[in-house]
Amino acid sequence: LLKGLEREEVKFQLSRDEYLEARRAVLHVIAALHALELLETQGLHALREYLEKVRERARRGGYTRLLVVEEKWRRVEELCNRGIAEGVEHPKLEFLKKEVSRQLTIQPRSRILVFTHYRATASMLVEELSKIPGVKVAKLIGQTKREGEKGLKQREQVMILEALRRGEVNTLIATQVAEEGLDVAECQLVVFYDNVPSAIRFIQRRGRTGRIKPGRVVVLIAEGTRDEGFYWAAVRKRRKMEEVIRRISRSLKPSEQPLDRVLAQKEQKPVERVKVVVDSRELASETLRELSRMDVQLEIRSLKVADYVVSESVAIERKSVQDFAASIIDKRLFEQIRDLKASYESPILLIEGEGDYRGLTPEAFYGALASVVIDFGVPVLWAKTPREAAAVIYSIARREQREKRKEPVIKDRKLPASLKELQEYVVASLPGVDSVLAKRLLEAFGSIREVFLASEEKLQRVEGIGPKTAKNIRWIIDSPYRRAPESS
Repeated sequence: LLKGLEREEVKFQLSRDEYLEARRAVLHVIAALHALELLETQGLHALREYLEKVRERARRGGYTRLLVVEEKWRRVEELCNRGIAEGVEHPKLEFLKKEVSRQLTIQPRSRILVFTHYRATASMLVEELSKIPGVKVAKLIGQTKREGEKGLKQREQVMILEALRRGEVNTLIATQVAEEGLDVAECQLVVFYDNVPSAIRFIQRRGRTGRIKPGRVVVLIAEGTRDEGFYWAAVRKRRKMEEVIRRISRSLKPSEQPLDRVLAQKEQKPVERVKVVVDSRELASETLRELSRMDVQLEIRSLKVADYVVSESVAIERKSVQDFAASIIDKRLFEQIRDLKASYESPILLIEGEGDYRGLTPEAFYGALASVVIDFGVPVLWAKTPREAAAVIYSIARREQREKRKEPVIKDRKLPASLKELQEYVVASLPGVDSVLAKRLLEAFGSIREVFLASEEKLQRVEGIGPKTAKNIRWIIDSPYRRAPESS
């Protein structure tokens, strides 16, 4: 509804007062729906925190000023406070307590991971589970300030994860930060306290157990609520992803041939199929589905930079119009473009779709586009549909690989956040050295300086460094820098 109101043709039909009144009403509905979602999926503590936040906003003015004086809204506040005073929370809490107690009774040395979407719920769960004998609980959240709470520093996150690994903590309450990126120890029990309508997040949560030994996943669902709807939405999206993966698998049929025929074919060097490396987060996209129908070999990887890698020089960041607008608002855009530019010689931003700027003014939207092109030097291509976007990706990949003979190479030049990462980043820039070898070299020699001073013989003592790599490392370090001649 709010998106509909933002359309120019709708604004044109309404007077300013009518438009503002309609917008205010829609925002009130959105606030009420969010409160209902919290009540259904989280419980009274999360709801009360949201109600207090709405009332605080009302004191500063804005659309909530009229909402909080509504009789029904005040009644909700009253019932919420009364319920908390009487010890009411959410039926899921008791089920969670039973599952945690059961797991630690069966396997006292278990590690348990409980996922929740909201920090308010995480705080409440820490308080409640800490009352159970034998439960050593901690909370793991992201680094940004959110919901009025400061985030954890990276060092603090690492300390919590180490405590879990050592057994000083046996139950971890975590928000989305534990779903990806962090090295969380193998857990014997993973509990979804709530559900999110995302196949990727569903798979990432579930993947925190059963990697080494069998584990259990328990999904708590409040029947007949949004909780149930979110769960089935994630299941449907996961099935779509599986369908895409099956289609990709069918396009990669292995073949068995006599050795002499294989050797003969190798000598002929036939033209190979175009290859595209795809970020795993694109699995649910229509663009990847369209690309899988083309004569292309797809390799699914977890990429830190870009969505599609088509050669050693070219990588493509694909964004829908809505995602592009959202990335401007939450300030992800320029960080992603910076990392893309740092990693690839010829990066491309591909925008898919038309219209909806998600509340951004055209000036802000096109201003960001101009900055991408002018300030970062990254060209922008536009595709109206997923099919067009897939055609663009395929055409660029075919040109790079068949005409320029450049194969896809995964690069990661994301700017490091810590001294340790910066040291690894510098050493990983040496020829033949990836992030794993960079860590081994630094662990073996203790510093960048000692790595750079090491002889070929000493370098070869590090696992994974052979004579050729050692020679190339010494060559790049010892070669004099020659300034390019200036053109007249």
